Amino acid sequence: MTTSAHRSLADIQRQIHALGTAVPFVVHHRLSRLAAAGAQPSAVDQEEFTAMGMEKIAALQESLQAMMLASLDASQKLATAYAHWSTIPWSVAPTQAAWTLMTDTPLAVLSAGLSPVSERASDNARRLGHTPVGAP
Repeated sequence: MTTSAHRSLADIQRQIHALGTAVPFVVHHRLSRLAAAGAQPSAVDQEEFTAMGMEKIAALQESLQAMMLASLDASQKLATAYAHWSTIPWSVAPTQAAWTLMTDTPLAVLSAGLSPVSERASDNARRLGHTPVGAP
């Protein structure tokens, strides 16, 4: 595995750890708040519930955009490696670059997609009064 693959894997592990420590607290807090609010939530509760829904949509959009951009970047790098190889087909360097890119890309795309979600979950845990272990 290359250095960038190790870095991506370490990023993914950090993000999953942050999610694993922040999400249970945030879900517990919000479900408790929903249950306590009952059928007549206060204006503050309504505002929090609306923000909760909107932030999920925003995090999904950010995640999809980050994954798309990471994929686009990898496609451009692969096209460049192919163009380089087609000019000097006896060279091994473009083939190695393409192979490295194809093995590192899935980790880079996954890391890019997890980043907005793990950041939101950690931010919510901090805002709601609990700092998860390993949060950035």
